[in-house]
Amino acid sequence: MSGRGALRPVLAALACVALPFASAGAAAPGAAPDNIVLFGGIGYIEEVGQGALFDLLTDETYRLEDATEGFVVRLNEAAGGLPRLSRYAIALDFADAERAVAMSEGIDRAPARATAELPKFFDRTLGLFFVGSFEEHFSTRFPFTGADGAVKHAYQDLFLASVSALVLDLETDEIVLSASALGTHSLRANDVPVEDEETIRANFVRAYGNAAELALERLARLVEDAPVTADRERHMITGVWIDGAEAQAVYAWRTPGRPRDMCRVPTGCHGAADCERLEGLLAHGATDMLSEAGLSTIPPLGWSEWRQDNAWEVSARFAIPQNRRSLTDRIRRINVDPRQARFKYVAALKDVGMQSTEVVPPVVTDSYVAKLYLIRAQTAVGQCAAEGGLQLIDDAAFFGVYESGRPRSHPVAATEHQRAFYAMAMMDALPKLTRGVRP
Repeated sequence: MSGRGALRPVLAALACVALPFASAGAAAPGAAPDNIVLFGGIGYIEEVGQGALFDLLTDETYRLEDATEGFVVRLNEAAGGLPRLSRYAIALDFADAERAVAMSEGIDRAPARATAELPKFFDRTLGLFFVGSFEEHFSTRFPFTGADGAVKHAYQDLFLASVSALVLDLETDEIVLSASALGTHSLRANDVPVEDEETIRANFVRAYGNAAELALERLARLVEDAPVTADRERHMITGVWIDGAEAQAVYAWRTPGRPRDMCRVPTGCHGAADCERLEGLLAHGATDMLSEAGLSTIPPLGWSEWRQDNAWEVSARFAIPQNRRSLTDRIRRINVDPRQARFKYVAALKDVGMQSTEVVPPVVTDSYVAKLYLIRAQTAVGQCAAEGGLQLIDDAAFFGVYESGRPRSHPVAATEHQRAFYAMAMMDALPKLTRGVRP
């Protein structure tokens, strides 16, 4: 669930079929519509829930903006952009846009004011954007016995960031196509917890970069696998649920009223911050899983932290590298209406539990287990009611484990650290859900 440098091999494969469209003056008949795709940068939904991303996009280092722009540059070089969506490379600046206009018109040079009047020259003017929608930093503490026999502590820090690669219709703000990824970066067995702001930001750069690279790879695969059409089946996580007395107690979840439909599933968190972070992790983690399975997803952008008043239309603020003027608006409204999704899901935590085993006296291993499942509903496009009832996607294999060792003389971890251990277990369980939803 990290970037893993995955963009490079898929781009190499796409290049074999895409380069003719990138280099030719005109595409083959029916090869691609006469659209133009403009790159709008990376953005955030709200400062409160995405403090690290906000800091990264306002500290004037441009390290994350430059990194994400670099992913698009590599896509252009390897595949000519998104060939089945547009026969031109993705435009990063005014010169790129003018070249596309000239190609479209069959002339050597674009006319004056061409970039201000792009809809006159193309069937559709589209924008490619990276949108960060969830972040979390888990710091887990576990004791161990040192060589001198004294009990000491080590720390493991995990940085999570969810990014969606969106293609938007710039006239309607509708999502044409999107893919999401949950990026991770971890620091293992530190002597002290990671607390200074610059180290935290540096690690979030890696997590957000991993997520953006993987999301763009998935988007390129979606475009290559099937035509981009309005009736393409879409999938969306529209709610989170917690079962099991132990899980409800750990996260202060109280079962809410029965959902009226699959578009608005009520939360049981009632303002509990740890519970809301759990819901965010499950919502964005399950979206990552749907996207990994090759499905066209609508990302839950309305929840940078999971909220009951989830927005169907959100505003995102975008940042670009310092050496490039933006071809798109810095602030855009994005329609994330769940009624556009034919398949709607509730990501559910069935329960959690911990079991202690004495491995080598006096060392005890605490195994933290989390079990997940999905509820899926098929609905008519534009509707929220399930057709033919709900489908339970459950399997004994959808569980994850995280093991933490401690001296037998030391007590079990405090509840705040247990939540982090259970989060690690959920991270282990999430990839296993793909076997239940692959097309």
